[in-house]
Amino acid sequence: MRNAIHDLMISPKNIRGIVMRKESLLQNHFKDTFSFMHKKRQTVLFGAVDALMEGASLTLSSLGRNFKGAAKERHQIRKMDRLLGNKHLHQEIPMIYKGINELIITKNKPVISVDWSCLSYAEGIYLLRASLRINGRSLVCYQEIHPKEHENNDTVHCQFLDNLKSVLPLNTAPIIVTDAIFSTLWFKKVIDLGWHFVGRVRTNRGNYFYQDKWRPVSEAYQQATSIPNSFNHCLLTEKNKLPCRMVIYKKLPQGRKKKNAKGCLAKGSYENALAKGSKDPWFLATSLTEEEASALEVVKYYSSRMQIEEEFRDTKSHKYGFGLSDSGTKIHIRIHVLLIINLLASIFCWIIACSAVQKKQHLDYHANSSKKLNILSAITLGKRVYKKIKNFSVYHFKAAFSYWIKLINGQLIYGEIL
Repeated sequence: MRNAIHDLMISPKNIRGIVMRKESLLQNHFKDTFSFMHKKRQTVLFGAVDALMEGASLTLSSLGRNFKGAAKERHQIRKMDRLLGNKHLHQEIPMIYKGINELIITKNKPVISVDWSCLSYAEGIYLLRASLRINGRSLVCYQEIHPKEHENNDTVHCQFLDNLKSVLPLNTAPIIVTDAIFSTLWFKKVIDLGWHFVGRVRTNRGNYFYQDKWRPVSEAYQQATSIPNSFNHCLLTEKNKLPCRMVIYKKLPQGRKKKNAKGCLAKGSYENALAKGSKDPWFLATSLTEEEASALEVVKYYSSRMQIEEEFRDTKSHKYGFGLSDSGTKIHIRIHVLLIINLLASIFCWIIACSAVQKKQHLDYHANSSKKLNILSAITLGKRVYKKIKNFSVYHFKAAFSYWIKLINGQLIYGEIL
């Protein structure tokens, strides 16, 4: 059996497809999707994606220093500066999301997780992101950057949902999955758009109406077991009286203990609060009926929400991801361009990782002899493979892309890439 790396580094004589330099392949594949963008702007944008894949972090200077070309580094850095500040590219950002979503989303009811994340505590810069669920990970389908004072704001949330709808394919009715920070007004807006929601309700939300009586959330907690149970025909909060279905579930203890640098159990107030919160049952509100989703399926939808937290790590961490946390950029729109570069690189990593897993090539990148799929994340595996090759077979790239699209839309399950 041929080594998988030779399948990717195919010779020009191979009759199965044309060979293209790796840095040009993604741009060529998305040329129709990005037909609204000037070709030179496309070239610089995908050149930045190549620099990020080769090991740069999501900072202006790092992308410039790793940008391929004969020009001096300071000129390459200035090129990146012009890209981040390009007003035409800023106007094209919604079209980029729309083009990518129309290309990859084929399901009528995709599962989309929405959550906030802090990009910079010092500057008060926060990210509101919607991500499409995939096996073991998620992929951005829309995101916005806001100041600290906009965090958890109902007006911002409603506008975000309108903007999300504008970049999704027509006739798409997603299932929106959120944590407990999103209010009942968020659920109402989701319903008004013709979508479905799954969201967590904690004791601070108030109460719910079930079987002719208003009840505190803490009462439902007492009925939680490891088998999901539904409460049909409920109303959520006395103020809003939102018709919904409630599902109660308590996870079995996972046995995980957070330890400090000395190997002792962490006992700070922050760690104690997290530990207490993790022991609370999941009390989930949903607009899905039992015919549309069983109680167990609702729990599975919510449990997939953790994928967006891992995706935040892929974006921000300089150790495990693309290192946006190292960026000193303070202007929101310039940060958004960096996030677009991150999104395109993530797509490239996913496609390469799918190709590698199909060919068992991922085993070559394990530090041990384990045969498991989830040793390396899709981002890490894709970056490692990308650095090893110079050329790609267009045939194999398209095959891996088709495989990935089926994976996104739930048509294939081959195991999780975490």
